[in-house]
Amino acid sequence: MPPTPQPSCPYSTHSTSPPAHKAGNLLDLVILRNCSSSDPTVTPLHQSDHHLISFSLPLAPLPPSPPSTPTVMVRLSASYISTAVTSAKINYYQTKIHKSASNPHQLFSIFSSLLSTPPPPPQSSLAADDFAVFFDEKIADIRSSFTSTATLPHSPLSVPSPCFSTFSPLTDSDVSQLLLSHRPTTCALDPIPSSLLQTITPDILPFVTSLVNSSLSSGCFPSSFKLAHITPLLKKPTLDPSVIQNYRPVSLLPFLSKTIERAASNQLSSFLFLNNLLDPHQSGFRPGHSTETALLSVSARISACLRDIQSWMDNHHLKLNPGKTEMIFIPAPSSNLLDFSISLGDTMVSSSPTAKNLGVVMDNRLSLSQNITAVS
Repeated sequence: MPPTPQPSCPYSTHSTSPPAHKAGNLLDLVILRNCSSSDPTVTPLHQSDHHLISFSLPLAPLPPSPPSTPTVMVRLSASYISTAVTSAKINYYQTKIHKSASNPHQLFSIFSSLLSTPPPPPQSSLAADDFAVFFDEKIADIRSSFTSTATLPHSPLSVPSPCFSTFSPLTDSDVSQLLLSHRPTTCALDPIPSSLLQTITPDILPFVTSLVNSSLSSGCFPSSFKLAHITPLLKKPTLDPSVIQNYRPVSLLPFLSKTIERAASNQLSSFLFLNNLLDPHQSGFRPGHSTETALLSVSARISACLRDIQSWMDNHHLKLNPGKTEMIFIPAPSSNLLDFSISLGDTMVSSSPTAKNLGVVMDNRLSLSQNITAVS
């Protein structure tokens, strides 16, 4: 057998051992590092054609162990740990809610994560083709319900209305704000994650700006951005997941598609606002407006209506008694009761849980339980 090549230092090979194979060949080697061995021997084994190699190794004495550092064992009770964790959670969420006080969307997300969500519905046997057919038929039914010959009545305007003719081109700074100021939601149609797109925005900003301005100036929306990833969701967690009518479609759009939509929406909204073309009572989809402003608007309109009634009664020698005026606020079944009040002259009338009208006691849940108790 040719000589075995020797490994480089610090490894050494023991080649003076007897043959380690029953055929007399040197097939097994002892490779050592930074030490040497003595008296290698081989022992035949009946179960294998290789022999057992035995040798001795000099072992250096172990270094003395460093002095041990005293360890202090602190045993914390479960109640102390639970109290500390609860206090940390309270401080964390209080700080988070305080920072999001001016952002209703973030506040809603925080409270939604804190509230206990219902368990996920059981698996459904409905396939993707079933949903595709159902949603297509539903859209076709909605379209067929509108007659093609229906036209809106035209009323001549006394003053010429302002005209929105063209979109203004956006700068790189405008597009960068559109890309970075929104939550990076990603759907299956996005070529890369939206968070990664926001990270590389400085490198691709000129190309995205050109894409947005080309779409606005030409009035053409890219066909690939018109596609949506449809996800069926149950309308309510308590509904039967095996009934396809209990589902509603949720469209997930590409991130750049929503960016172009926001660019057009910002200019259209600004035009409508500057020219006073928005309904003064509209609270949805307007910055600075919410259900609270809608409630305040309703309260103000009710108060104005009551003032007109009081004025009419005064002119006809009638008197409206605010002290005997009752108001009952009836919310939707899934809504909470609100502390709702209106002004009637110099008196504030607050909502009460019950009100009596023509001998019938009405409650704010329309259960008539108070009336049944009163007459039984």
